[in-house]
Amino acid sequence: MSQLTFLATCPKGLGSLLAPEIAALGGEAIRETVTGVQFEGTLSVAYRVCLHSRLANRLLLELKTFAAHNGDDLYAGCLAFPWHEHIDSHSTIAIDFSGRTEAIRNTQFGAQRCKDGVVDQIRRQTGDRPSVDTKRPDIRINVRLHRGKVVVSLDLSGQSLHRRGYRLAPGKAPLKENIAAALLIRA
Repeated sequence: MSQLTFLATCPKGLGSLLAPEIAALGGEAIRETVTGVQFEGTLSVAYRVCLHSRLANRLLLELKTFAAHNGDDLYAGCLAFPWHEHIDSHSTIAIDFSGRTEAIRNTQFGAQRCKDGVVDQIRRQTGDRPSVDTKRPDIRINVRLHRGKVVVSLDLSGQSLHRRGYRLAPGKAPLKENIAAALLIRA
């Protein structure tokens, strides 16, 4: 199996706790970042992280990086990736976009340009295009723009991993499960 690059996101300050958890689950080349923990591993490791991580919010599979300074660069970078290998034309997608440049000042605009590149590429390959569903998409694509560099990732976790379905009746001041786990680990 080939080594892939992942980013396990977590709340600020929990990276130092998440890194050893990722290592215990089989992650390699682990590096803490501001937004979480970047690591390498196989898809089997990614599945274990999604299933067993108590601290991660999301698990992102990094697919592509490219330079972008404006909306046209975003569009061209997303258009140049073989999305049809990952997304069926009958699937629904959503784009989570973060970051800005002088030309890209609105995250909704950035997400729109990326979405245009993705659906146009799939339409070129298959003749059909996926639909957009911002609430419950089949595939969630994460795009981060920082200092002119774009990282495009597939969100392998779907919803945030702290939502595992066992909080059926939240109290008046609920605590996210991954924050509660971090408190217990620190204690």
